[in-house]
Amino acid sequence: MDGTQRRRAGPIIDAHAHVYMDDIAQRALRQIASFYGFTGRMHEDACVGTVDDLLERDTRCGISASLVSEAAHRPELVERLNRFIAQSCRHAEEKGGPRFYGLCTVHPDCEDIPGILGQAKAEGLRGVKIHPDYQEFDMDDRRCDPIYDFCREEGFPVLIHCGDVRFDFSSPRRLQHVIDRFPGLPLIAAHMGGYRRWDEAFELRAGETTFFDVSSSLFALPRERAAAFFKKFGPERFFFGTDYPLFEPEAEIRRFLSLELPPEWEEAILYRNFVRAFSLGDA
Repeated sequence: MDGTQRRRAGPIIDAHAHVYMDDIAQRALRQIASFYGFTGRMHEDACVGTVDDLLERDTRCGISASLVSEAAHRPELVERLNRFIAQSCRHAEEKGGPRFYGLCTVHPDCEDIPGILGQAKAEGLRGVKIHPDYQEFDMDDRRCDPIYDFCREEGFPVLIHCGDVRFDFSSPRRLQHVIDRFPGLPLIAAHMGGYRRWDEAFELRAGETTFFDVSSSLFALPRERAAAFFKKFGPERFFFGTDYPLFEPEAEIRRFLSLELPPEWEEAILYRNFVRAFSLGDA
C-alpha cells in the first residue's frame, strides 16, 4: 500500500512543535509564517497555534506526545514564556490525552543563564530551545557557552534551529563548531541539520550525542535525498517533527510515511529514538 494512504499503527512523538498564548497565537503565527515566506500556504484548515488546537490535532492523528517550545527574542520575555510552556504541559496532562514535553527558552544576553535553566529543569521542562536566526545571535558565539555548559553537565538536551540561506547565525558551519567544542552535549539539530542548506548539513561530523529532526524538511527534500541522510548518520539519530503550526501534523505523518522506510527505521524515528534520548522508559 502507498505510504500516503496508510496510517501508523504504533505510537508517534512529535519532537518539534510550537504553541502560543491564545491571545497572541494568530499574530505570532502570521509573524513566523512571514519570517519564512510561508504566508501563501495558509488555508482554511490551517493550524492556529494554540495549545488546545495542537492537542485536538494530535488526538485526531494518533500523536501521543509533542515536544513544545517558544523562543524569546528579548531576554525580558524568557520568564513569561517559560512559565507558559510549563503551564501548557500541565494543561495537557490534566486533559488526559496526548502529552506535552516542554522546552524552555533562554537568550545569551540573560544575566543568570545557569539559574534560568536550573529553574526550568526543576519545573519539569525537558531541555532548551534556541533559535539563532529569530533571536539574532550566532549559535557558536561565546555568549552561548553557559547554555551549552549547563546542558552538557546536566544532560539537558538543547534543540537548535539550524540553517537558512538568508542568514549565517545557524549555519551548519557554526553547528560544527558547537559539536566540536562541546563533546557530549545532548544536541538536536533541527531541520536535518540545516534548513535549505542540506548539502552543507550532509557534510557534518556528528558527535555521539548529536541528533537531528526532520521538521520543515521533507516538503522540500526528494525522497532519495532524505533516505541518504538517514543512511549516512544512522536512523537512530533522527526524530520525527512537524514544526506545527507551520505544518499540519497529520499531513506531516503522511509525508513521512510516504518515504516508505524500513519498518524498524520508521519506529525508531517516529518514537523509539525520542524515548531513548529523553529517558522516558516505555512512555
